[in-house]
Amino acid sequence: EPDAARVIRPFLGSVEMNTRPSTTSDRFAITLTGMEAREVAARYPAVYRHLSRTVRRQRARAGERRLRERWWQFSRPAHELYRQAAALARVLVSGRVATWQTFTFQAPTTVFSDQVTVFTLESWGAFALLQSDVHGLWARCLGSSFRDDPRYIPEGCFETFPFPTRWRARASLDAAGRRCYEFRAALMLATREGLTKTYHRYHDPAERAPDIVRLRALHAAMDRAVLDTYGWKDISDERGFFLEHALDGAGRGRRPWRYRWPDATRDELLARLLELNERRHAEELAARVVHEARASAR
Repeated sequence: EPDAARVIRPFLGSVEMNTRPSTTSDRFAITLTGMEAREVAARYPAVYRHLSRTVRRQRARAGERRLRERWWQFSRPAHELYRQAAALARVLVSGRVATWQTFTFQAPTTVFSDQVTVFTLESWGAFALLQSDVHGLWARCLGSSFRDDPRYIPEGCFETFPFPTRWRARASLDAAGRRCYEFRAALMLATREGLTKTYHRYHDPAERAPDIVRLRALHAAMDRAVLDTYGWKDISDERGFFLEHALDGAGRGRRPWRYRWPDATRDELLARLLELNERRHAEELAARVVHEARASAR
């Protein structure tokens, strides 16, 4: 059924994104947005038969009436997200729960699981900002955790993050992000290791392989470009291997290594980010008051 390719798309979850060297998936999903069952049966009979044998039988036992009646549709389709993604060449995504918070570009036609956070951003500069240790510091402070791993919560980690002004126009930020991303992608394919294993090596103080040393240097250069975009040229580039405190599921202590800035630098950065966030919030409130005052005066 050649036409079925139109409604069968790659399906990506957090696990394969973080474990496969290509960061892509070998799974597929059937998406029939806006189509009625009668139309599906007429246009894609093989697809309809497959869904009838599998999904329909499962949905027949569902507690929600809409799931039983609209059995060929996704239960909670993110229509607005995919509408916005369709206008882009690619989207930036990240796993909600992962040992290391990483970001990667994916095709906008991909169907994403609910364990993947999708950002309708497509520039190298956007990757540089979100993959930077600046954003990573913010996300770890405002996110949560699941067992030993951090949980990325978009409402707390992304929507509150104070992006630097005019970051989209910074060619140096784009260049730094692209160099880091492309080197990392080639490295993972060459070593046949995914994001999780690659960053295990990245943060391991005993790891001295030239490719990992190079990746650390590219991350440092990317972080420098991010800091310069904020205008924080006084922040030191010094970094090293430091022990991080964490707790396992039983409440026992665990102290993994992390290649990062010293605590004093991180404290200063977090203070500046919080101050910038507070200032942005005050500006938004002031602008809202002015807008409402003008509207009431009309």
